[in-house]
Amino acid sequence: MRRTHPVLTSPQTPSPQTPSPQVPGPFPLTSPAGIGVFMNLLACGPSTRAEIAARLGISAAAVTKAVRPLLSIGMLSEPRLPRTTAAAGRPIQPLHVESDWGFFAGAKFTADEIVVAIVDLTGVTRATNRVPLESADPGKAATRLAEVLQSLCAEVAITVDDVRCLGVAVSGDVDRDTGVVRFSPFLQWHSLPLAPLIEAATGCVTVIENDVRALVMVEALFGLGVGVSSLALVTVGTGIGCALFIDGNVLVGANGVSGELGHVPVGDPAITCYCGGRGCLEAVAAEPAILSQVSAALGRPVTSMAETAALARSGDVAVNDVMTRVGELIGRGLATLTNLVGPARIVLTGEDIGGQQAFQQHVREGFASQAYGRAANCEIIVRPHPFEDWARGAAAVALHSYVSCNRTDVAGHARAPRRIVLPAEDGARRRFLT
Repeated sequence: MRRTHPVLTSPQTPSPQTPSPQVPGPFPLTSPAGIGVFMNLLACGPSTRAEIAARLGISAAAVTKAVRPLLSIGMLSEPRLPRTTAAAGRPIQPLHVESDWGFFAGAKFTADEIVVAIVDLTGVTRATNRVPLESADPGKAATRLAEVLQSLCAEVAITVDDVRCLGVAVSGDVDRDTGVVRFSPFLQWHSLPLAPLIEAATGCVTVIENDVRALVMVEALFGLGVGVSSLALVTVGTGIGCALFIDGNVLVGANGVSGELGHVPVGDPAITCYCGGRGCLEAVAAEPAILSQVSAALGRPVTSMAETAALARSGDVAVNDVMTRVGELIGRGLATLTNLVGPARIVLTGEDIGGQQAFQQHVREGFASQAYGRAANCEIIVRPHPFEDWARGAAAVALHSYVSCNRTDVAGHARAPRRIVLPAEDGARRRFLT
């Protein structure tokens, strides 16, 4: 399915061309304070220098110093507004991010599809497309991605050379720093140097990320994470994933492992997970486990979550019993997450979750039964995410990598990003961290 969004400028549509490796210009700021000013403006929208300074707890002079080079190259603008009063003095002019200054692309690999999105500098999606993944062979998958990307760029009247960075989201154990997919179970990729492979195929600087971490990035920068100090995103699908955005960074973990909520033991210890653990949440509450339990309860095969949801809505007692148990287990898992980490907000997403009010209630009941003290005040928001959102998340990773890493070498890989200062909860001031 292809979706094209309005383009704000209308340059002549370029003719197809074979991409060649190119080095995009670096982000013009290197100081954490300057990068923080830009990211704050990106997240909050048009703002005056005084508003940015107040949100970040810095001086207006520091904001002016940070934005000066961005204004000089047209990345930011400060359009003059008509004076509405007779008051003396310089009129207040909000700063704007110029959306067409740069473009970023994101790709999400599923077991059978490639979903691609192009976003502008403000994170707005300009176009998306999803095509079948005809082969999981890495070389063929990279070539197919390059074809889709080139076609999508033409649709929004840009070339591949205009894409400053490409983000690629893959499920499983992904090492962003080295560009290697250690293991992706659905694609059966082992120790695969995916970033250089895709760079060679597309000509774009490429950064790879775990798909759930990519999704939490876009929520943190442009969605439900704006204005909160910390955010957790939990996905319920073929597996159960979790990613954490804390103090301006996606939490990766000392050994590249963090947020593995699916492998927290909250279920029956007699049930063995594919990881070798017992009673893992994923083994008892992910979609395969739900379908297995529903099929056993009905005495016939049930092969889709859509059918399961329809049966639950129709009032099927056996199916609702299963969904009650699963919802409560997921809620207990969320409580464990909250008791340990204490996020300000949790976003729960997954197929058909948004339309099952009874299931959501069971999740909340399970959460309330296990959350400790004031941890029970953590806000839980249920929000379905189509795969186009996951591709946009990969593009957000690309944008974040470009801004925070100042990376210029097409043959290299993303370095550890600087922490980015975003709007703090309740207007509280937060320090810049290096």
